Amino acid sequence: MEREILKKRHSKVVKLVEQTGIDALIVRKKSNLYYLTGLRPIGTAILLIRRTGELKVYGSKLDFFEPEEAIEEISIETGNDSKGPFQILLDDIKDAKYLEADEDAGMLVSSMIKNKYSLLKIGNNFIEKLRRIKDETEIKMISKSCVTARRIIDEIIENVKPGISERDLAKTIEKRIIEESDEKAFETLVASGNRSAIPHGKPTEKRINENELVVIDMGVEIQGYKSDITRTILVGGKDEQKRKILETVIEAHDAAVRKVQAGVKISEVSKEADVVIEKARMKEFILHSLGHGVGLDIHEEPTVNLSNEEILEAGNVITIEPGIYIRGLGGARWEDTILVENKGYKILTEY
Repeated sequence: MEREILKKRHSKVVKLVEQTGIDALIVRKKSNLYYLTGLRPIGTAILLIRRTGELKVYGSKLDFFEPEEAIEEISIETGNDSKGPFQILLDDIKDAKYLEADEDAGMLVSSMIKNKYSLLKIGNNFIEKLRRIKDETEIKMISKSCVTARRIIDEIIENVKPGISERDLAKTIEKRIIEESDEKAFETLVASGNRSAIPHGKPTEKRINENELVVIDMGVEIQGYKSDITRTILVGGKDEQKRKILETVIEAHDAAVRKVQAGVKISEVSKEADVVIEKARMKEFILHSLGHGVGLDIHEEPTVNLSNEEILEAGNVITIEPGIYIRGLGGARWEDTILVENKGYKILTEY
């Protein structure tokens, strides 16, 4: 990761720490650690951000060979013959009066310090807030991830035929993901027939039949950045009731996407999809929110739903994924990953 990008991020988070008045922020969430340091340890690691601007990572020698792995502004502590890295962390914060920690660090740190610090606040989300607006490098990586996912899912859809099992279809998708990217962004979902009415339907040995809806939800990861795309197909395409479900979901998706733009309330975007589905008299079959942020994590801020009155900002990357799920009949979802721009949007899961 480029040094200048990391420096800018450091400056922003230290400024937030200063404004809050805390002595230090303790971070364990791996995506936040990568965002600020460019490091991706396998084991547990903790980042300490001091109000003075000092950043220090504590972790295992199994993950960090030399301190030079990080940029010069970050020091790495792997422990010594007498103390482990987290014992040294405790020594380093012994004089701090006001500490905050993210959710991932909270339980670990609170058990380590054994109530020594009465002013330890768990649940800090400074970094998640910063990550809402993607910089140019992040947008480039997410775009690459999205185009790769779209290419794979288009290829797969062309070859879906009656007789193949959900599990075999998922295996084929994941084989292509390994070939084309670093890894899958999440567990690939394939659900067909009545099972397509399960929003998070994991693939089974069930075989796909003629006139069934098939929901495929997948994503890839490239250099830490993820994509998310869902497509639904009607195999054979002769069942009018199921076709109506699919057409309504696509119409709702398109209506919501057209509303995306910096300065627009998130609730208004969600409302566009709901209006379409309600007009089709299927609103009772909506089982989840319209979307979510995407980046280093597959689910990030902001959440896209009717109750979110926050304003979209240029640089937000969100999903738009309306779904209709009718038990005993089937379900459909249509999802793209979208970049919010000042004068509209860009569908990243397009070529």
